[in-house]
Amino acid sequence: MIDINEVTSIDITIDGTDEFTSDLDLIKGGGGALYQEKIVALKSKKLIIIADSSKKVDILGKFKLPIEVEINSFDYVLNQIIAINGEGAIRMASSSPYTTDQGNYIIDADFGLINNPVELSHKLSQIEGIIGHGLFINLADKVIMGYNDSTITYI
Repeated sequence: MIDINEVTSIDITIDGTDEFTSDLDLIKGGGGALYQEKIVALKSKKLIIIADSSKKVDILGKFKLPIEVEINSFDYVLNQIIAINGEGAIRMASSSPYTTDQGNYIIDADFGLINNPVELSHKLSQIEGIIGHGLFINLADKVIMGYNDSTITYI
């Protein structure tokens, strides 16, 4: 293991996902490392996703969208999520907010079905206090999905 800042690029990354479409749009971050995962994905020359068939959806949004926020801004961000027709709650770990490795909180947001993930990604990226969000758009090169005793590859 090395510090991600010591790496300018990564040849290939193999990772999982919480949800994906046949267009290779993803929701990631259910495990709480979404910002780190996005930095790795952005530095990767190839991003290959491995998933089982339960993760395949026609339209993103069945899985709540993780949004990593700076801890002093979560109330503001929650109100901004409402302003763009979503709702959300701070992810909890036992009786206190879940804290990422970077010391941030995660809001699990519900926007219903996300018909335009590019537009939502852009709107979220404009909200001060958001460190990163779990929409991974145009980052995956391939999704290999396990289906029964075989695999299906989406490119």
